[in-house]
Amino acid sequence: MRALVPLLPWLAATALFGMRIGPRQPFAGIDGSWMTVLNGALGPLRHGDDVVFNYGPYTFLQVPQIVDRSQFVLGMVALTVVVLWTWTVCHLAFRQCTGRTASAAAATVTAIVAATQGAATAAVGAAAGTILLTLSRPRSPDWRPVLLVPPVLWGLAGALVVQVKLSDGVAFTALALVASLAARRPLLILLDAAVTLLSFGAGTVLWWLLAGQEVGDLRAWFAYGVDIVAGYGDAMSSEVPPYLLGYLAAGIVVVISLVTVLRRRAVQSRTELLGWILVFGVTLGYGVKSGFTRHDVHELTFFVVALILLAVAAGLTGLSRTAVTGAVVCLLMVFPGFESIDPGPARDRWRADVEVALRHDYAAGLLEATRLEMQTTYAVPQAMLDAIGSAPVTIDPHEATVAWAYSLTYRPVPVFQNYAVVTERLDRLNARAIKSASDDRYILRIDTPGFDGRNAIWESAHYKQAVACNFARLQREGIWSLLGKVDSRCGRVTVEGTQRVSAGEALEIPPAADGTIVTASFRPDDGSLLARLGHLLMKDYTPLRATVDGQDFKVLAHPATGPLMLSFPEVDEGAFDPFTYSEVSFSEPGTVTFATVKLR
Repeated sequence: MRALVPLLPWLAATALFGMRIGPRQPFAGIDGSWMTVLNGALGPLRHGDDVVFNYGPYTFLQVPQIVDRSQFVLGMVALTVVVLWTWTVCHLAFRQCTGRTASAAAATVTAIVAATQGAATAAVGAAAGTILLTLSRPRSPDWRPVLLVPPVLWGLAGALVVQVKLSDGVAFTALALVASLAARRPLLILLDAAVTLLSFGAGTVLWWLLAGQEVGDLRAWFAYGVDIVAGYGDAMSSEVPPYLLGYLAAGIVVVISLVTVLRRRAVQSRTELLGWILVFGVTLGYGVKSGFTRHDVHELTFFVVALILLAVAAGLTGLSRTAVTGAVVCLLMVFPGFESIDPGPARDRWRADVEVALRHDYAAGLLEATRLEMQTTYAVPQAMLDAIGSAPVTIDPHEATVAWAYSLTYRPVPVFQNYAVVTERLDRLNARAIKSASDDRYILRIDTPGFDGRNAIWESAHYKQAVACNFARLQREGIWSLLGKVDSRCGRVTVEGTQRVSAGEALEIPPAADGTIVTASFRPDDGSLLARLGHLLMKDYTPLRATVDGQDFKVLAHPATGPLMLSFPEVDEGAFDPFTYSEVSFSEPGTVTFATVKLR
């Protein structure tokens, strides 16, 4: 116990600077809206039934908001625990080759930087470092068996992280299975892996019930969540300049990681070497998919998990030049600046967090001020708010925070932000939900351009057609439109023709008769096995595009099966503004089917 006393200042510094939450109120925008919804600001929602997203009922552990003070406190606790876990793993690794002060300092820097990406992401890196440490069985005055995590705990932790964020949880659970290799003997390895899986299954149900969810919704949430994760690479693929340095640095880190692992062949058993290979493979694979699919600030995810991994590897390899170089590259790419270790801002964050945690009136005052600010930002016409009253309302296409700002009765379709509809199954799920909505349902829509270069009328194509058929525009003012539920206005779908097209081949769109919607369904040809493998491991660098009358749009390959509206008629109280395209082409070869729907 006496040996821990010199470490207390370093632990205190880690907690002080690593806690980077700050009172987080609801805010406008795509990210602000999904955080607001999933933090429960709009009332309790059933995951898998009311809402479907790649975050789960424990979203507040990654992005806590003060709409629920108890959840906010749990979010603070989760981040603090993960930061201190990261510190402990790195300190034990560095102690293999340095003194106590040097190892504590290096661990503090690593943990503070890791905290910038939230609890779930840092937990993946901390798990990877823990497993490397456990596989290597280091011997030092500071080594304790506390990091020999039992399989039951690995399984329960994996189940929890899955319900924070699905992709993070999958990576964490894969690492938890790799931890079974620490048992060394084949039979014990299999036994530990089985216990981990059983604990994961039991933990999944346990955490789900503790979150107040219905067991019957669990399968749907997981299945639809996998859809979102699987379609993420196609839907969200982008490059935001300047981005080349990120790729160069990541390439260096991957090469260094490979060299670091290969050099362990001479000092490790086959089981240990296999463990190192799997830990590096899973962690860096997760980092690449999470960090470079949507290549902007998301790249920090890759460098954070790689930093923890290489920091631990550096300690276990006697501060080898390759591992240290890799860790320094990661640190330089993710270091947020010296303000991150400025005691003044850190103290003020803690001051505000503690105030929110302990004073209900302080948190309520922040929320009320934010609500008024959001009302000024959104400026929804009062006539629309009066018409909605207490009736259920869906917010399109993604600004769900508006429902919180005006205390509306929020009733979302399952995939409650149109841009996240990344597969046809999700699209049809939303379409069924809006068709079966109660007669008093409204849709409050903000008319904005499509997300990420898409055509707004094509996002969630089946859903948009269901809106066109079952809703009428009651009011319009500025960027806001209010739609109300009506009896179905659509007749039967008539197929006008199907034909094969080559990439870039322009097609004349069938002319629209009065009161008729014209749609196109496009099914791209299957790519080569190599191309599909590349999309699976990385992302689609050449996403499908459609050009209509000289306007070029990004199109999702799966919802592009249709029905993409190419013409909408001028009718009384039409759900959308009338428009007509005359020519369409697609950037890939495939099959196009034109169809028409009579709108009454």
